[in-house]
Amino acid sequence: MDTHNNPTPPQPTEPTEPTEPTELAAHLATHLSPHIAPLRTLDEQLANQLATIVNQLNTTSTSRLNDLAQDIENTLKPQRDFYLYDAANTWADNANDTINTLGTLAHKHPSREVIALIQLAMTYAADTTARSDSSLGLHTQLVEELMENHAHAVNNVRPKLNETEQQQLVHWLHQFTYQSEQDLFDPNIVNYTPTLGAAALEEYANLFAQETNRTIPTDALTRLAIAQGDAEKLIELAQPDWNNSHAMAKLVHNLQEAGHLQRAIDIGEDALTRLSEHPGSQQLAEQLAIALQKADRAEELIGIWIRAYQAAPTITMLTRIETAAQQLQGKDRTSTEEFIRTEAEPQLAHNQPNAYVLRLIRTGRIQQARKFTQQNQDALLEDTLKALEQAEKTT
Repeated sequence: MDTHNNPTPPQPTEPTEPTEPTELAAHLATHLSPHIAPLRTLDEQLANQLATIVNQLNTTSTSRLNDLAQDIENTLKPQRDFYLYDAANTWADNANDTINTLGTLAHKHPSREVIALIQLAMTYAADTTARSDSSLGLHTQLVEELMENHAHAVNNVRPKLNETEQQQLVHWLHQFTYQSEQDLFDPNIVNYTPTLGAAALEEYANLFAQETNRTIPTDALTRLAIAQGDAEKLIELAQPDWNNSHAMAKLVHNLQEAGHLQRAIDIGEDALTRLSEHPGSQQLAEQLAIALQKADRAEELIGIWIRAYQAAPTITMLTRIETAAQQLQGKDRTSTEEFIRTEAEPQLAHNQPNAYVLRLIRTGRIQQARKFTQQNQDALLEDTLKALEQAEKTT
């Protein structure tokens, strides 16, 4: 028999377990090398492909940004002294795609070049709005979108803006708002606080102090105080409206945003005591409640909701009391539940009988709802009666 023509195939051998560290290394090298080599080759291929793609993206990106800059010039730059209604809306329709593209770049590929393009677009769009019949509201929407995208790009560009660039940014924001053709749009400096340091914010304040072209509105000064975390300035700006509950609600909100939670609570509690009978006290109570929730002060929060409910009984406020009561323990919770049962619900029944019946249905008190309905038929809506009938059929 010719063994050369019919070679005996090699017989598999049982692998032996290595017993020493050096044997283990040799074992792994022997068995894994055939698999590692292709992976190394694949890794090198991927690295080369990635480098090629990056180079292509850089070239494409530069070309794309140049095209976009020309598009901004052609589409957004005002071309006439005044746009009548139809022409103004045509401009807005044409501008939409360009502004959407800028928004996509701001959120997906923020860069210094994109920031500069958005600033150019903001300048042209605001200028065009100022010389247009923009009563349909499209122009304002587009400029506000640009402002939001600008702040997003500024806060997410990497590397982050250095101190010199931050100074340049606040100068541009001031120039755009107070020294340009438009006087309709004022970017909120608070939106830039993730990026701006103390020195840049101080420079922005200096620009306000030096401004002679226009009077700086109180809202702008307030936003700057929030950005700087200046509680005293916020209180000073609110002084002329100290007895206005709406203004005090806004101050409580602003102090929280500026990082002064305890000051917000103290001022809010004082204001609510002074102004509980004033229009707008409900809004004040809600802002104070937000601060108390942040401070995890459930007992005081219950007190605020109860006071607000007594001033204006609503199902919404009653639900808030119940929700807050769930965080209480012992006597505090028992007394709150007693208030709901003996005071809050009777007040609701008197002021909002339909809401009261729906509450009884929702909490499974069908017989009580039927009795109340029979006694107050004329005060109830048809929908409320139908809801009760449906509830009775399903119980």
